[in-house]
Amino acid sequence: MLRWMSFIIVFLFCSCGQAQKESVLTELSKIKSNNIKFKDCDRVVIRYWRSSDANDYGFEYSNGLVKISRNEKPIGRVENGDGIVSELAELINVIYFEQNYAIEIGRDKLNGPIITDYSEINVLGFRKNSRLFKISTSIGEEEYNIKYSTQFKRLIKLLNDLLVDQ
Repeated sequence: MLRWMSFIIVFLFCSCGQAQKESVLTELSKIKSNNIKFKDCDRVVIRYWRSSDANDYGFEYSNGLVKISRNEKPIGRVENGDGIVSELAELINVIYFEQNYAIEIGRDKLNGPIITDYSEINVLGFRKNSRLFKISTSIGEEEYNIKYSTQFKRLIKLLNDLLVDQ
């Protein structure tokens, strides 16, 4: 019985990463097949669970303005004049809508699992308060060293930079 339980736990750890990767691919293909464009969204919300400080951050982009929250409480806003808002919109557009750049560009199997709490980014697109899509990306995985595209790494850095300014 103990062996069987151990097998189930190991199986769940190993299959979670694959399931998440398949979910991301499904949502990305949904955006492509439904021909959803960035301009079709009234707002785009980025939920960023940052494991380094155990906070859930929100970045809501709409009409050239980004509203920033921490654990559902507003902490700031950034207007388009900074250039950082335009860069954020462009990164979201090329990664998630146009899909010119992959999020993940490679992975190497580790010798053993590294169990930790990984950061996560969820990108949600809305039109008239209806959710068009939700893409979740865990930044790291227990059994793999994942290589992310330069554009995705830039997106993470940009989110962190926005938080430093708040």
